[in-house]
Amino acid sequence: MLVRHSLSLTLSNMQLVFKVLLYVLIVCIIGAAVFITIAEPIFSSIGESVNVTESLTHFLDGIISADGSVFDGIVNSVNHFADTHPNEIVEIVGLIIVLFFVMKLLLALVTCPSAYVINNKMATNFTEGFFHSVMMVGWKGALTALVYTLISTPIDVIIIGGAFFLGRWLVLGIGLFGMIFAIVLALVLLTIRMSIMGQWVAVLINEKLDFSLQFKRAFKQGFKYMHKVFPAMLTLNLAIFGVVTTTLIPTFFIIPVVMMPVALIAFTIIHLITYYMVNERDYYIDERVIKNAK
Repeated sequence: MLVRHSLSLTLSNMQLVFKVLLYVLIVCIIGAAVFITIAEPIFSSIGESVNVTESLTHFLDGIISADGSVFDGIVNSVNHFADTHPNEIVEIVGLIIVLFFVMKLLLALVTCPSAYVINNKMATNFTEGFFHSVMMVGWKGALTALVYTLISTPIDVIIIGGAFFLGRWLVLGIGLFGMIFAIVLALVLLTIRMSIMGQWVAVLINEKLDFSLQFKRAFKQGFKYMHKVFPAMLTLNLAIFGVVTTTLIPTFFIIPVVMMPVALIAFTIIHLITYYMVNERDYYIDERVIKNAK
């Protein structure tokens, strides 16, 4: 039910999705420009030791043909590059982590106003103006986004980094299946983190609490109802990952970028629906009222 209702509300709020998409496009363009500007001297110092296009083509050919030797070669190349360019590796990884933090923060800043719009639609069947919602969430929304990003970023970096090293080790033994296992494990762990922390926005929008009490209540609800949220979140995460990986190269990153606002809105709606369910509140979906009272 969570997935079905989330998709229904996402489709009925496409105007909001388009506004968030515009915001995401601006953020991605600025982020890409900053990354290229900072990373260019690093890659220039490496010289011609890495041919990214050739390596990516070779990697995709290996996936299509399920050639295990391709993955062995990639792991060996990565190990060799890390041994011969340790300083550049540290700089590139550090730059990626900083950029990852900034991107997460910028997306978190737009999540709270989006949640306010959706919550008002669910509660009253009235579409709130996006810019008015920005004013309504105010400083508390910005502070929530900052604290959320400060806590979630190290967790995500540890999960992604751990999956990378696990996948690199497993690929040498079982090839493609090792990489798939590492990716699925990372998605499961990231979904657990998202399931627990997702109630922060729902509590912020619906309850007038002090900031510290807001986080305590949100964490408590997140842990308590994770078993309800996790299956729906994992289903969407796997579906989104499948769409992104299969369209990344053919569409020149267009579909993955479009999927970002859709995913953001869909995940936010799942947490809002969960909040309404556990607090026994009715809500609107496509002019229908969903009854939650016992």
